[in-house]
Amino acid sequence: MPQNTRKNRPRRLTPREKKSFQQDSFTTEFSPSESILTSTTVEGALKELARLLGIKVRTITADSSTLLDDGVILGNCLTQDITLTLPDPSLGPRSITLTRIDDNIESYILTLVGFAGEAIRGESSIEIAFQWSSLTCVNNGVTWTFR
Repeated sequence: MPQNTRKNRPRRLTPREKKSFQQDSFTTEFSPSESILTSTTVEGALKELARLLGIKVRTITADSSTLLDDGVILGNCLTQDITLTLPDPSLGPRSITLTRIDDNIESYILTLVGFAGEAIRGESSIEIAFQWSSLTCVNNGVTWTFR
């Protein structure tokens, strides 16, 4: 059995190589005083994080249909009910996350409906009742479901 000598030990990475490897592996170290997010609100932080990840985020305050490039939709039902309509699933496989951001759960409802009245996992509509509740909808090019 070979001895663990300097010759057969793996070479250690130099600080420059280590930094490059960490960046390529999506690993970053921060000290407690550093932050990549500057927002002081949860909604702002979600938008900043999504922007860093290349995901489109938008906030809706009235009935709306999803757009082709939507990734995350933040529903704010502070003053009225909102219905969000999913796009035609035949436009191709994709996912959309809907998050309710208001705390006015006693008065108004955030509702998700399928394209042209199509069911979403057998349901005609899905209500998101609580603040910060999320639902990610995915399709396979034929039908919508959620996870």
